[in-house]
Amino acid sequence: MNKEEHYNLARKIQAQATAVLSKTFTTNGIDHENWQEYKRLSKEANKHFGISNAMWTRETNKNS
Repeated sequence: MNKEEHYNLARKIQAQATAVLSKTFTTNGIDHENWQEYKRLSKEANKHFGISNAMWTRETNKNS
């Protein structure tokens, strides 16, 4: 994957995590299954953001 693909995948996963988060808090409290799913998706999105950022940094440092 290239850096744009990692970034786009991270945005897609982040949108899924946000959708799950909106279902997490109910009038009766917190739905723990949705909370765990949100944390899993958020972690995966952050991983892809990090990879994309590292690829950008490496590319920038090569050109310097």
